[in-house]
Amino acid sequence: MLNFAAQAARDTRLIEDYLRAHGLSADAATAGGLADRIARAEHFELPDGGYLFDDDLNALAGLALRLPYPLTTIEYIGRDPAGRTLRRLGLCSEFLDPSGARYISVVAFVRDEGRWGIVPVAIEFSSDGWEKLSADGIPFYEFAADPDLAPPAPPRYAFRPVPLMAESAQHVTDDRRALVEQIAAATTVAESLLSMLSALACSNVTAEIAERVDPKVNARRIRAGKLPIWETRVLTVLCPRTPINRTGTASDRASPRQHLRRGHVRHLPDGRRIWVNAAIVGDPKNGRIRKFYDVRTAA
Repeated sequence: MLNFAAQAARDTRLIEDYLRAHGLSADAATAGGLADRIARAEHFELPDGGYLFDDDLNALAGLALRLPYPLTTIEYIGRDPAGRTLRRLGLCSEFLDPSGARYISVVAFVRDEGRWGIVPVAIEFSSDGWEKLSADGIPFYEFAADPDLAPPAPPRYAFRPVPLMAESAQHVTDDRRALVEQIAAATTVAESLLSMLSALACSNVTAEIAERVDPKVNARRIRAGKLPIWETRVLTVLCPRTPINRTGTASDRASPRQHLRRGHVRHLPDGRRIWVNAAIVGDPKNGRIRKFYDVRTAA
């Protein structure tokens, strides 16, 4: 297990102490509240890159977005364009705005130079359905029209950035380039959350605890000055043991050539959504079609 949540909670406490020592009491209270919320959350570990499926979030179509738990963290390892390791954590929660509309908030944490830090901009987006996302949000490309500042692929949802710790982060909000970079870091984590929600929308995807943790073991670790190990869930796809291998008939698309059918979300007549793993289909007697994909496997 990565145990990023326990590490981030510890380092956020150090940030709280630092801010309080420098007279930034409001920001210190914010940091302390974030550390408390991380400790109370249910934790999920995602595959490298932050995505279980590469399906363009199709399973979310028409659904209200709901977190699996009121307080949820997601953690994963990514890679930057230079191939360097990126450690990411998202603290995700639901709330009602003054109008009664439900929103999801994502606070991102990044590890740099051996210590976790808080991205000073939170991301909020509507949970009222993939096809009813907030019209008053800010699409990323409108916010960062300069192509030199925009990320390679814009988020596919409208959102609103919310500054955190305004006392100590004013220099970030005053600097457009720095602000856009922070929003890009936060939206990357928010998209990984959407990917997880897309997977959980499939009836054959479950969230299972990767390893049970004995409270007595954690108590001994804490007494020894070590971090506790927090129970973390991983997403598991429940599929048949053997892939579907249809040879095809005259009535089955005229026996297509054998090829790899990419994994995809299937919408069943009863309304359920299921994830269908990649499979070899078609008749090899009719030849083979060779395709290459970036395949990601869950932990």
